[in-house]
Amino acid sequence: MVSIVAHNDIRRSTDGKYDALRINGGSSSGDMTLPLPPAFIGYTIAATVNVPAGSSLHIPAGTVLKLGSGVQFTVSGTLSVDGRAHGMPYLPVVFTSYRDDDWLGDTNGDGPTSGAAGDWGRLQLNSGSNQSVLRGVVFRFGGSGSQGQVLVNNTGAQVSPSVHLIDCHFDLALAVGGLRAT
Repeated sequence: MVSIVAHNDIRRSTDGKYDALRINGGSSSGDMTLPLPPAFIGYTIAATVNVPAGSSLHIPAGTVLKLGSGVQFTVSGTLSVDGRAHGMPYLPVVFTSYRDDDWLGDTNGDGPTSGAAGDWGRLQLNSGSNQSVLRGVVFRFGGSGSQGQVLVNNTGAQVSPSVHLIDCHFDLALAVGGLRAT
């Protein structure tokens, strides 16, 4: 399987308890596409994922990412997310808590739970991420700290928009803030 991040550990649990593939975190390199897992299986992300300047990461429609406590997605390169939050087929890309059993069930094996506001950090788009496009994304239970679930950080004032967020949904009742631009 293609290495998604340095030192990655993408695997399905062998005990049948967790139906998720695990990414331990790290930095991507080059141009990568996160493989769409088999039906009803998402990703759990245990530590911060970085997309450095000069690299790109593509996340296909229907991908569910369950982030651990305080985990962030930090993008200084390019992030391309191609979800579908309206119409058929309904295939959003979901960023949510590792404790959120509403999306793909109990992937952390702690019994029936729901996430809590601030369970995971944020998606942070830094100055190098000027070409990032997020389409059809659902954000739930993020925003630990005071930066919101998505932070567009110093991407610069340009004639054309630098970062595009299209048809994204922020479940603010389940999070600490939505979108913040600095």
